[in-house]
Amino acid sequence: MLDLKVSVIVAAYNVENYIVETMESLLGQTVQPSEIVIVNDGSTDGTLELINSKYGDDSRIRIITQENMGVGGARVTGFNAATGDYLFFCDPDDVVSLDLFAGFNKAVSENSDLELYYFSKRSFVDSSGERNYLRRDTAPSREGWFSQGVELFEDLILSNKYKATTWQYIFKKTVTERFDVTFKGRAHEDQLFSMNIYLHSKLCYATQADRYFQRVRQGSLTNSVKDEHHVLTSYDAYRDTLAALKPHLHLFNRKRQVATAYMRRGVTWTIKGCIRNRVRLPHRFFTLTRKDSRECGVGCEGGLLLVLPEWHFLAKKVSFELKSRLRRGRPGAV
Repeated sequence: MLDLKVSVIVAAYNVENYIVETMESLLGQTVQPSEIVIVNDGSTDGTLELINSKYGDDSRIRIITQENMGVGGARVTGFNAATGDYLFFCDPDDVVSLDLFAGFNKAVSENSDLELYYFSKRSFVDSSGERNYLRRDTAPSREGWFSQGVELFEDLILSNKYKATTWQYIFKKTVTERFDVTFKGRAHEDQLFSMNIYLHSKLCYATQADRYFQRVRQGSLTNSVKDEHHVLTSYDAYRDTLAALKPHLHLFNRKRQVATAYMRRGVTWTIKGCIRNRVRLPHRFFTLTRKDSRECGVGCEGGLLLVLPEWHFLAKKVSFELKSRLRRGRPGAV
């Protein structure tokens, strides 16, 4: 059992084919979490019946059922119900390494001021009875202690390893008293929460070990064709996180590089998403991009993408259309 109380929050919706493996990886830990809060978010398959039959009598597990509110609403419910000193969000179709909490316990035993414990993740695909792991892409550049969350964020964003997911860290619940906790019911709803966790956390420990394994499955949101609503709301999430980041830029050692790297991620993703899914760019996209570049002091370091986004967009669109025509076997002028 952990020295400090840790609550695991699992927001579950229609995952009867996966949640048992997730739960077994949590229950099989060499060092056990204090409680697991499963929020059944109005599942219409056999998820609720399955978790009730397998875990309903387990004193470590609390099962909460609610009408469907989306993953953000389910996470808020679990967050409010959790009693732990530390919290960990786990998706209901993923798995964790059996030493996840042992690693956390070792770190917090070394320094009880720990507020954020970060770990690497790998994605995997189950195909024809075999599990294939994809490349590692979120390990920090170094393993060890970081004096504050902004130092860890800087390491991740500048090494192109930052992901905004809520399941890549265990955090002290008191950190959330420093900002408004919100999960908006939209695509990429966890971006703002994760940004605030990094911006407001003090002492952090990061391990390069893969301790979280994300399942990539057919039909999942991250693996599907995006409609206009998804692309535009994802852009809104980027704008919200950038607004949260701006007042804290002075805390970074390389603030211009951090701002540039973060903006390039958001702007590049939006342009690619709009072109590939053939949807319109967000309202005032170019104007806002230039405005953000000025406010963040990006300057020429932002390159064509952030200084003259119209030209970057045009070049990418022409390239995409030419490649599309070639793939269809009908090369020609755009």
